[in-house]
Amino acid sequence: IEVTEAKGGGYDVLVEFNIDDVMIPSFFKIKAESDMANLYKAVYTSGYDVKDVTVTAYFPVGYREKEGMTEPIPVLTTSLDAKAAAGVDWSLSPYDLETIVLPKIWKVEFKRKGFE
Repeated sequence: IEVTEAKGGGYDVLVEFNIDDVMIPSFFKIKAESDMANLYKAVYTSGYDVKDVTVTAYFPVGYREKEGMTEPIPVLTTSLDAKAAAGVDWSLSPYDLETIVLPKIWKVEFKRKGFE
């Protein structure tokens, strides 16, 4: 987690995390988006003046292709600014936030080819 002062006041937040706790490939995207939704909720309901948040999910994609683990690589990066976050009803169920609300408003900055 990296927190920096935002231009004009407040804070920008960068979060990176691993999704290597899911071993079923069809769940990688679901797990990444679920964790991202939880992170956005935690940051934007923290009471701090947060301006922009960027979250990157990493996965050691080559773990089955090679013997042993490989270095984690980014598979999905999204961002959400304070203006968009202000319109979110954070009291909605985790399911609604993870699958309906946030994926429609966060900006996908990067998606690894084949990460569906």
